[in-house]
Amino acid sequence: MNSTLKQRKVTPNPDVTNNNNFTHSVEVDKNNINSNIIDFFQVKSSRDIIWSHATNSAYKLAVALASKCHMIEADILMGTCPSHPATIAIMSHPPHKRSDISFEDFILSIHNANKTFVGKGDQYLKKGVKLDFKDPDSLVPCLKFLKALNFDAPIFINADIWRGLGGKKCEFLPKNFFKACKLFLPNATISIGWKVGKSYKLLCKCAGYTMKQVDQAIADIDDAYPLLNDGNKNNMKRPHITFPLQTLMARQSNDDVIIKLLNVGSITFWGEARDEDVEWTHTLNGIIYMDTLEPSLQAKYLITYALPVLLTGCGVFALTMIFQMFGNVGQFS
Repeated sequence: MNSTLKQRKVTPNPDVTNNNNFTHSVEVDKNNINSNIIDFFQVKSSRDIIWSHATNSAYKLAVALASKCHMIEADILMGTCPSHPATIAIMSHPPHKRSDISFEDFILSIHNANKTFVGKGDQYLKKGVKLDFKDPDSLVPCLKFLKALNFDAPIFINADIWRGLGGKKCEFLPKNFFKACKLFLPNATISIGWKVGKSYKLLCKCAGYTMKQVDQAIADIDDAYPLLNDGNKNNMKRPHITFPLQTLMARQSNDDVIIKLLNVGSITFWGEARDEDVEWTHTLNGIIYMDTLEPSLQAKYLITYALPVLLTGCGVFALTMIFQMFGNVGQFS
């Protein structure tokens, strides 16, 4: 994630009621802090949650701990750092395999800072974490450490476990990811999404998430957390699930896709978002987290996504000119 981009300031829309009491089709356990993150941080809306992005260094962590953010987001993979020469879980984003802070030091720093707020009335001053796992090998040791530590603030366990538009092959297998989460941190919020990349389809406004992708995701979730049917009532509790969606792509998705996801869990919009994208999210009925950034020129005008189209057009034009040139030469030979 580009650290030079600034997080969007979320402006409430007085014309739309944010439905934090939205009822999902599957019951979740409302007695743990991850299901009650709004109450934990004492905010009016899920949209009011403030996120720290790409907190992958000791300096950025210190800044985040001193800030007003609620959730500290960081990336995790296997690599090295000065305090641990062996390969361990570190805070870093691919392709970088070196950091100045390990996962354990990262979590202990937040955990110890949270200890200074001992009263229940002060719990909203604690920091939660959103852990974006980039390497499957880092998942189990990190979850084991968190379980032993008894971290007492909201935890989001995030990974791209399905392949999305323009994305490379996923490193995670859904079955293995869910198994680790259930075994070590069954009450943590599960943040699961699609690995996406840049695509010219955004320019054509046909880059949205598809119903096929959503149906596969829900099938994988149901396999991991099977429902116990009591008549027409689903009585199995599962952890809160949020679907991180790239904002520009989500905007181009069919309404039915978004509605179906919101019937299963919440949506976390991430990446750059234009004003019209933010306004669109206010029309949605469900729990919405806004982990978005101010748009760059590329996002505003989809310049990056237009390049493949332009290059293809230039290539076709060049080939046409070459054929015409050789054709004209043949006529005079």
